[in-house]
Amino acid sequence: MGDFYKRLITIVYFGDDELNKHGGYFGKDRDSAADLSANINPLGPPKGVVELIKSMAGGISMYPEIDGISARTSLEKALGTGDGSTILGNGAVELIYLFARAIRPKNVLIVQPTFNEYKRAFEMYGSNVESFLCTEENCFRPNMYALAKRVESGSHEVVVICNPNNPTGVFTEAKDFKPLLDGLAKNRGILFADESFIDYSLGESLIGNIENHDVFILRSMTKFYSLAGLRIGYGVGHRSIIEKMEKFKEPWTVNAFALEALPLMMADGEYRKKTLDFYKYEKEYMLESLSGVKGLDPVESRSNFILCRVEGNRAKGLDEHLKKRGVYIRTCEDFYGIGDGYIRVAVKKRDYTDRFISAAIEYFDQC
Repeated sequence: MGDFYKRLITIVYFGDDELNKHGGYFGKDRDSAADLSANINPLGPPKGVVELIKSMAGGISMYPEIDGISARTSLEKALGTGDGSTILGNGAVELIYLFARAIRPKNVLIVQPTFNEYKRAFEMYGSNVESFLCTEENCFRPNMYALAKRVESGSHEVVVICNPNNPTGVFTEAKDFKPLLDGLAKNRGILFADESFIDYSLGESLIGNIENHDVFILRSMTKFYSLAGLRIGYGVGHRSIIEKMEKFKEPWTVNAFALEALPLMMADGEYRKKTLDFYKYEKEYMLESLSGVKGLDPVESRSNFILCRVEGNRAKGLDEHLKKRGVYIRTCEDFYGIGDGYIRVAVKKRDYTDRFISAAIEYFDQC
């Protein structure tokens, strides 16, 4: 029996002790807790989506479309891409694992530090995973020329980059990807770009490259639209990549509510403007407030969260102190290349920010 199937049986019967850590507080006091650990829009889901789901309750006994073709067609029209350029998933994470299973590259290069599900997915399906580390000295920004050189001199079939990156918030402009795309083309490699947080960056997507390059772009609808429980994500890519993924995709992974909600979300410009206006002011407020905390040094971010260096590598101690005050943040010790000297905080409503800042000042005053 292969290692993969042994691993699968272990998970089914005994549980998975190796599941990656993520943000999101699930304690008994979650309603009163100030949860800054999960990067979810605090404005709540669009009103139209909530009303849609309520109206669909009577049809819950019916199967959704097996491949979500209607939603995909609507999505491709909204994105301006051709037929067969998209694939839907039960959240973006499903598509990470589906891509790894369908492509099965021998060698993968991941731009680190970043979301830890990429490494887990590729290793689960037998890939050799290497890291291209972005350092604190360079504000965690990837040197795209050095990355391209590494790709050209190696045998990497897939390069993974999160843009804006989680947890650093660093955004790389689309024009700066040219050296990497050229390097990958020489080795017939694929660029896997996770753009789950690109709505917050106001930057240009790499979607314009899918016709002429082997590119797969991952998008999540759950964080920007505050629908993490609904589970809906999508991928956009070169048709050859999408076709490979479809061969390995299980039927009915996206439920009827998510399929109907997707076109509605794509068309809701009012909600998008409201969200971006909120983040503009609340992020500025959080950054200004952080400047008054002597023990925290924020990293420039183009997303809805901020990475902060903790003075004296006291992230664990700060985390424990905050929990006693009902405040929850994301520690970063499980992100490759960061260690225990950083925390990540999501931009939330002002009362949550105030509770976090007050408790953090209290902690460092005691140190």
